[in-house]
Amino acid sequence: MSKTMERYRHRIKEACAKAKRMRLRLAELEAENTRRLDQEREQVTPDLVRALRAHHGWTLIEMGRRLHVLPDTVGRWEHGKAKPHPATARALYRMMAGVGLVPSPPKGAAHEQSNPGDAGDAP
Repeated sequence: MSKTMERYRHRIKEACAKAKRMRLRLAELEAENTRRLDQEREQVTPDLVRALRAHHGWTLIEMGRRLHVLPDTVGRWEHGKAKPHPATARALYRMMAGVGLVPSPPKGAAHEQSNPGDAGDAP
């Protein structure tokens, strides 16, 4: 085999090894993000959902509009009959942190993405 072919084979091997490391790191980051989302979701309790709504004086309809869900869905969360979708739980958590009901999320965490709850008082 020529030296050129050997160099190409070596580069391909290196590229494959790098791609494998990147896939493993991505899997680790996804697992970490999932753990964070699950923790937030567990911290969004029926009592805290009611407290957030009461704090702002929102009706079920108003809170549902802010989170892009039906008012009945908010009611099910408040009665413990359902848990919010992870993205909605993230929005609720950030809203709760904004009024001091839960600790603020750490800087640079997965929660830094925009979400429906960031609208605050927007209709």
